[in-house]
Amino acid sequence: MNIQTPINLITHSGPCLGGLLKRYDPGLAKARMQLLFKGKFDPFLTKEGYKVENVQQLYCYFDFAWEAVVFRGGWAERLPEKPTILDVGANYGTFGWLCRKRWPNAKIIGFEPIPDLTEFCTKLKCYDEIHLVALAEETGTATLFLDRSLGLTATLGGNPLLKFSDGRETVATKRLDDFQLKPDFIKVDTDGGELKTIIGGLKTFTQCPLAVMECVGKRRSQTVADILQKKTKKLYTLSNEYLFYD
Repeated sequence: MNIQTPINLITHSGPCLGGLLKRYDPGLAKARMQLLFKGKFDPFLTKEGYKVENVQQLYCYFDFAWEAVVFRGGWAERLPEKPTILDVGANYGTFGWLCRKRWPNAKIIGFEPIPDLTEFCTKLKCYDEIHLVALAEETGTATLFLDRSLGLTATLGGNPLLKFSDGRETVATKRLDDFQLKPDFIKVDTDGGELKTIIGGLKTFTQCPLAVMECVGKRRSQTVADILQKKTKKLYTLSNEYLFYD
């Protein structure tokens, strides 16, 4: 099956400021400039009212609100007004917050294996459900490797951009398919655990009409693409680090 021509080809460009030229957010612009020239920034509230206090949150907000086309460029209009949205790798809840602002009546379900971050997401009150679990190919337990260099994040599969040398935790794992969900949209950002999520959720991905996934590195991205193309027959398009399928 040939990969179709994308509506929007998006790449994750990290610290660049290009997106700010299209839609101006004073707080975000100031923070990015402070980080670029001073190595730190002052906490601020985004236009949507989300409080950004660390670099991890800053990058996530920049990625989802500006560089990805989830909330502009026609993607949002493809979802119903009351969509079911899965946030796999909820982290600090940035994506869930933005989704709640865009779709007030949505059912938003988050998955996050780090207890402190699950508690953080719960306090945001933008999720209908937040599950303290890592999505993987099998139900059981696994070792989660932590990284605190930018804020707090973790991986089951490894991310060459971060060291993940700030400790480890044993966490519960579960297959996405075991939740028996029928989402309208899935977002996956698991810092190297994409394949584990897909293998344990092929049925769910097959039934889902729209998804966005961060894949670190072209080799990993192509592996993910191959699996989705073979199993779901619904591959949409692949960029350097984000995988969109429809």
